[in-house]
Amino acid sequence: MAAIRIRILKDSLEQDVKFWLVYDVFAHITQVLTGTTDSFYSEFYGNTENGYDSDGCGALFALTTGGNLRGLDITPSITLKEMLEWASATHGVGWGYENTGSGYRLRVELMEHFYSGGEIFDLTGRVKKGSYKESGYQELEINKVDIGYKKYSDEIAINSTYEDFLTKSQYSLPVKTTEGTYTRLSPFIASNDLIQATYDRVGSSEKWKFDQDVFVIALARDYENGGFIPENDENFDVVNGLDDSATAYNIRISPIQMFLNQSLLINSSLFRLPIEANIQNTEAIINQEFSAQFSSSDSCRLADEQRILRASTGNMSIYANYYGNRLWNPVMIEVEASLTTSEVNDIVDAMEGNNIDANKNYGYITNTDEDGVVKQLYPLDLRWKPKSKIVKIQGLEKADNYGV
Repeated sequence: MAAIRIRILKDSLEQDVKFWLVYDVFAHITQVLTGTTDSFYSEFYGNTENGYDSDGCGALFALTTGGNLRGLDITPSITLKEMLEWASATHGVGWGYENTGSGYRLRVELMEHFYSGGEIFDLTGRVKKGSYKESGYQELEINKVDIGYKKYSDEIAINSTYEDFLTKSQYSLPVKTTEGTYTRLSPFIASNDLIQATYDRVGSSEKWKFDQDVFVIALARDYENGGFIPENDENFDVVNGLDDSATAYNIRISPIQMFLNQSLLINSSLFRLPIEANIQNTEAIINQEFSAQFSSSDSCRLADEQRILRASTGNMSIYANYYGNRLWNPVMIEVEASLTTSEVNDIVDAMEGNNIDANKNYGYITNTDEDGVVKQLYPLDLRWKPKSKIVKIQGLEKADNYGV
């Protein structure tokens, strides 16, 4: 727990606000649940304060309560489920329980960490005849994406306009053969309007409806005075649709950026389509004028490496969605093969991120289908029968144009 300096616009005052870095919240929750320290690890959310060599691109995010924003002392009540929901919605991360050799820890990283480009094992010529099966993978059978926040402002802002851009959006994918909605909504509030409305109640003894709610604020390091300050527009070349972007919070976690951070999964569901095909924004609640473009000097653009002027409305091509990069095809592959104990352990160690050959960790398995066509799969489930030495492996088909 620490404090950041936040400006109260209406009075041109500053005050210290108690907050918790995202990494510390993850670490505290997992320690409480497991009873052990070192039960959480993340290079993406890790920071130098916690012993990492550098700040990860997700390190500088603060969580606090509405009560703390207005000068009270209210500790947030947050579950691990809520933390993972926020991280998945905001940054498109993946997570898993990683074997450290002496136990297990929760590992949270960007999705591509868990689907690497290394080969674990080659089953060519060893697949049991008639065991190869393919089926659709339901999570990737989608044609709509709901992204953004569960709570936001639907009231007129202090400048008498509807300015909140940290709300909710819906995108329609160019898929007609399947129906399904992929929903990623943050349980924490990022709304500038609600942050400001809460500041405005500093000193009030009356209860405020957002006192117990958890707020998230993107931070920057204060190299002049030490500590942290809220990030405003300093890492963006262009910000449109806001009355004063220099005082705005959370520009980097707007719904359009959250959508881009799901790109590897979304593009994987569009693997048969040309990269020129359009993804259509069908809804953007409240502020449809908002747009922003990252500065070339910002090193944490994540899935927005292309630095396109990103608007809250309008279409984008698959190519504009992180170059069309993808990890898988929406196909679940199942195979059976006869393997030795050491071979099974080699695969399991790689699935748990603890293989002696680090290049195998979270990698793929090569095999052939019934027609002899080479296929590669990322193993999600492995079941072994020690007596017969038969192992059944299920996993997602690796995209033939895999790229991150």
